Amino acid sequence: MNTNLGLIVWIIPLGMFLSFGIPHIQTRIDQRKQTQLELQELQEELAELKRIENPDTRQKARTTTLEMSIELRKNSIRFENKVYLQVGGMLVVLFTVLLIMGVSSAKVNAQNKNMVGFEQDVFDIPEYDPIAQKTSWHSLKSGGSNFVTHKVKQVSPHVLKVKRTSAFKAFGWGFLLIGLNYLFFHFYGEFQEGTLFTQGILKTSQQFFTNGGPFFLIGLVILFTLNPPSIFDKRKGTFQKGAEVVPLPEIYAVQLISGFVQGSGRNSGSFFSHELNLVLKDGSRINVMDHGGKGHIKKDALAIGKFLQVPVWNKSS
Repeated sequence: MNTNLGLIVWIIPLGMFLSFGIPHIQTRIDQRKQTQLELQELQEELAELKRIENPDTRQKARTTTLEMSIELRKNSIRFENKVYLQVGGMLVVLFTVLLIMGVSSAKVNAQNKNMVGFEQDVFDIPEYDPIAQKTSWHSLKSGGSNFVTHKVKQVSPHVLKVKRTSAFKAFGWGFLLIGLNYLFFHFYGEFQEGTLFTQGILKTSQQFFTNGGPFFLIGLVILFTLNPPSIFDKRKGTFQKGAEVVPLPEIYAVQLISGFVQGSGRNSGSFFSHELNLVLKDGSRINVMDHGGKGHIKKDALAIGKFLQVPVWNKSS
């Protein structure tokens, strides 16, 4: 059943592309060839008129008309070139990002299937712990992601890192490269026309934000500020996430909870996101990761608990 559904999901868009996309592309190619042919004919006619030593009024008017028509067609072709390059670059980036995320998700799903089932008695019971009683069991972070964004890796007996997954990096790089692709081809076109350095800062800023700039900035935020990697270092005796540093002795337990993220549609896009938080001795919490990979995050929570020798409390759905 799932296999048939997966085939349908791929066959429908492929069939639509073959039925409508390819004929449309062929039509656009034919129109482009026709435009270039017309441009060549106009240029040849203009060259003949300019070879006339004493043109009359009609010939002068025709020369002016041809010059304007040629410039308009050149601008049209330049604009089409820019759009084709921007859209083509975007499709290449999207295909690459989806491929990386798909491969990464397939690996995660395979790992989850091969994992031994996590029974509740693997985890510690928080009900009678005094620190657990004053710890919040509501979501620490809003939102979340439906794919695995982070994974735990022990790089030495004394250091454990929480690293971003390939899928998360591809997601951020997708935004950044799509924005950079649009910006590059737009401003390269401006440079070719000689207007890039003469249009002023305000005009350039407007073009930045209307030609991929927001995507570029979102990519930067995702890659360099959103959910930074974390490090548990026994040699330094600290846990560090971004600018936040906590002494390891202050970490009392590891907390696992779940939250339901409602999608934009009534029955689409909704999922459970699972949080891995550190509980400090005063009952406060620090989020380590938050994603939709339930089996993966349980495995990582147990790895952190074993590394720190602290209890792991699980109330994930």
